[in-house]
Amino acid sequence: MAFEIFLSVSALGGGAALMLGPRGEILRPPMSLLERSPFDSYFLPGLVLFTVLGIGPIGAAAMVWFRYRFAPFVACSSGLPC
Repeated sequence: MAFEIFLSVSALGGGAALMLGPRGEILRPPMSLLERSPFDSYFLPGLVLFTVLGIGPIGAAAMVWFRYRFAPFVACSSGLPC
């Protein structure tokens, strides 16, 4: 549960920074990283980071905390790569 909370807090912060500074104003990733991608800014990748890797693990941690039946499955699947 602690790792899920750490992942969530990190992803929420990174995703928010990318959405608030989509041209690299806050985190300063080079725009050249987006050259061969379908994105013209970091807003959508930041949104995915914020929602999928930020909100997902915090929801899984809450399920573990409240001892839901499927909490182990959700907790494991929230940390696995797609």
